[in-house]
Amino acid sequence: MTSDPRLGFIFHKPKDPTAPGAPRLDIVIQEVPSLHHFDPEKIILNIITADETISKVTLRHPFYALRNEIRVAAGQVAMIDRVGKRVEAFTFGGELLVESNETYTVFSLESPAPILYLDDMTSLQMRLVDEVKIIFAQRRAAWLHDLSRFEKRLAQVDPLMLYAACLIKLEANLKKYPCSGTDLVSRLGAVVKQEIKRLKSEGAWPPFVKPIEELI
Repeated sequence: MTSDPRLGFIFHKPKDPTAPGAPRLDIVIQEVPSLHHFDPEKIILNIITADETISKVTLRHPFYALRNEIRVAAGQVAMIDRVGKRVEAFTFGGELLVESNETYTVFSLESPAPILYLDDMTSLQMRLVDEVKIIFAQRRAAWLHDLSRFEKRLAQVDPLMLYAACLIKLEANLKKYPCSGTDLVSRLGAVVKQEIKRLKSEGAWPPFVKPIEELI
């Protein structure tokens, strides 16, 4: 794991320039802020615990833990600096690798599903994230009687499988909207279809994608 410690964060570009998001996000928290760019002081994200539950945690420099690999659950990733400014991303889950020394700590989030940079998105990309959040909220509402079971299901699902299931659900949902063929909904539908096609052409699409209702 390598990253330029002079940078506050970096979203690594995907191999396919048409792919949304990044396969990896590096976040660097320094002992002394550089004051030349956004200098995160802490990260807030959802991690998966040893007993398959989800816990929202705050990570800082220096980092002390028994293990330097942490499973991350789907949801928001917030980077916050010393004056309260936030930079946010959205992940479908992944692995967080950590390297820490006296000067700085590098948190590197890797995922087979795209990590979306929420502060640098077009209206189309933001609508995609909003629709995914709606799907998550609907599934959580379906488990209000047993939220611990919902969290366990979310913790156990593979990030790429979750992403694929969301794309299929999105494709079905968007067909229900009245559209003119040129509006945001129509363009979003085209993006979803293109993303499914891209994953299949790369051989990354799961052999069998369960409906989102069966996953979470």
